Amino acid sequence: MNKSTASRGALRPGSKRIMGLAVAAALALTLAACGGEGDSADSATPTPTEPASTNTIEPAGPANTEPTTSSDSTTPAATDADADSPYPLEIEVCGSDPVVMEQRPQRVITTAPNITEYFLALGLGDLVVGHFGGDLPVSAFVEEYQTIEKFSVAFNLEEIVALDPDLIYAGFGFGFENGTSLSPDGFAERGIAAIPLFGSCTYAENGENQGANAEAAGLQGNDLEATYVDIRTIGTIFDVADEAEALIAEMTDAVETVGEAVSDAETPSVFFYNGGDATPSSAGAISTPNALITLGGGENVFADLAEDYTSVSWEAVVAANPDCVLVKNGSNAGNFGGDLITFLKTSPITSGLNAVANDCFFMLNQDHLTPGPLNAWAVQAVGAWLHPDLVDVPAPTP
Repeated sequence: MNKSTASRGALRPGSKRIMGLAVAAALALTLAACGGEGDSADSATPTPTEPASTNTIEPAGPANTEPTTSSDSTTPAATDADADSPYPLEIEVCGSDPVVMEQRPQRVITTAPNITEYFLALGLGDLVVGHFGGDLPVSAFVEEYQTIEKFSVAFNLEEIVALDPDLIYAGFGFGFENGTSLSPDGFAERGIAAIPLFGSCTYAENGENQGANAEAAGLQGNDLEATYVDIRTIGTIFDVADEAEALIAEMTDAVETVGEAVSDAETPSVFFYNGGDATPSSAGAISTPNALITLGGGENVFADLAEDYTSVSWEAVVAANPDCVLVKNGSNAGNFGGDLITFLKTSPITSGLNAVANDCFFMLNQDHLTPGPLNAWAVQAVGAWLHPDLVDVPAPTP
């Protein structure tokens, strides 16, 4: 047992439509032309060796994204305080055994900025004692984020254990690696609760069988349901469900507004470029970039791949000949959006792409392009980029 606690014509060659993000303390998007990223499970009936009642939360797919709880009607009488407490909690997670927490976690470690921002958006930043975000750009809650201790870039056991956390919120592909001590089950052996991002379930087998894993988890990749599952799960674990639902409602409203605006518009083809010179990295159908492009009124040129982030080929990119390119800005590997755009414009392989002729590029940061509270903002930003006559530029992030 773990401890703790509207309609647009086709893009015109020669039109200048390169877009950028300022990654400063207050992120603002400037859309000006310039030349230049299950089913719910009930608790088992209590036995003499089990807690009298355990609330069970199972992150579900799009068919059921509301975390559910259950309790046994034969549970002995409890005090008013006990009756009001949601603990202990048992959380069903992908890729590992269920995680049980006896009380509200007080010391949380996260990995990338998108995960840390979940906690900041829900008013739980004071509980995050460390993060492995490295030097990745941070697009929101910048001042508070900078007060949290930053570990070395590599997710490692020594620094984690030294900080004595009672919860690690990370993900497969975001630190967790099954079959090692850095897996949720490995942390469980040390009495540390470890919860993976729901959207990372595609990587539960260390990147293998992504399509099958996504199907099993109910991940679609053309919506933000995985993000909403994470928000609800965190809201339930930390007893801030009202705040979680308010955040989801705000995000849903923003996404629906964009959807209504672009519903009858043409859909430009978009290549998501995650870096890589010899072999380009992109994203398939079950990824956050695919969701942002789709919800923003575009079409991901690699939507036929049943994968998340994945390697493709320059031959496939040239064959797709995208109208526009969405570029990831910033990485621990040293990739910056401006450099990637310059590469695409000057490489003899890609300089003839429609996107280059259209000068249609846009940059987003890691915390926009992975599951997190900024995803709806990113949908608005992509919509305003692809359909500037239909979608308003979103207000700066907090």
